[in-house]
Amino acid sequence: MDMQKIEEHISSILFRISDNGSLKFTRCRKFDIMDSMLRKLEKYADNLENIVEQRTAELMDEKQKTDMLLHRMLPT
Repeated sequence: MDMQKIEEHISSILFRISDNGSLKFTRCRKFDIMDSMLRKLEKYADNLENIVEQRTAELMDEKQKTDMLLHRMLPT
């Protein structure tokens, strides 16, 4: 078997990570793998953006509480 056939065979049989984190053994083409990887990266980026927005809102709430507490404690 020549190296190109071996490489094609190996690249056609890959492990794909499912949404719940378990590994599934599937036969894929290179295009399908790239498409899947791009979709997962987009989903991951969207999730990170949501987390940043949520934590920023929490930070602003805590800052407001801290400012109010300092205003009450310090003389004006």
